[in-house]
Amino acid sequence: VAVVDAAESTRILFSDEGDVTRLTVKRTRLGSGLFGNSVTRLNITDSSLAGNGYGEGIELFDAVNVTISDTVVTDGGRGLRFLDSSDIVVSSSRISGNIQGIDFERSRNVTVSGNVIERNGRGTGGIRHGVLVSVSDSVELVANEILNNTRGVVLGNSPNVTVSGNLIRDNGEGVYATDYD
Repeated sequence: VAVVDAAESTRILFSDEGDVTRLTVKRTRLGSGLFGNSVTRLNITDSSLAGNGYGEGIELFDAVNVTISDTVVTDGGRGLRFLDSSDIVVSSSRISGNIQGIDFERSRNVTVSGNVIERNGRGTGGIRHGVLVSVSDSVELVANEILNNTRGVVLGNSPNVTVSGNLIRDNGEGVYATDYD
């Protein structure tokens, strides 16, 4: 079990591939807890990222073949952020109390299932949400509990999105579709 308690902007960087199990990252404040660029295979399981202030819990750019499961991401900027990524699975995790929950931007082949996504959207301004799917393709949101977020699910310019079997309740707006990028 690795524990990282960072007072400022420490972040754990990934490139290429790897497996992360039972990692705890807390209080990075400004940076991402876990950051990856051009990752080709990454599995994150049974981990916790908490109190990352305005930084992301996990932030991945240009990532392929990523699985995040049984992981808790709380009290950060964006809980999870994927940009220009593909073949992503997020399952059996809790994403809560972040400014924004999970973001998929210009990503494809994504499955989000069996998660609790709650109480995201703290603060003011911008689009605050549980799940954002923006300019992405082939995304499945299945069997999640999406609760008490400013907006539950935000869909923007994204074809082939499936939202099925979720409990979407007590959000400011449940599912919000827009044509913004």
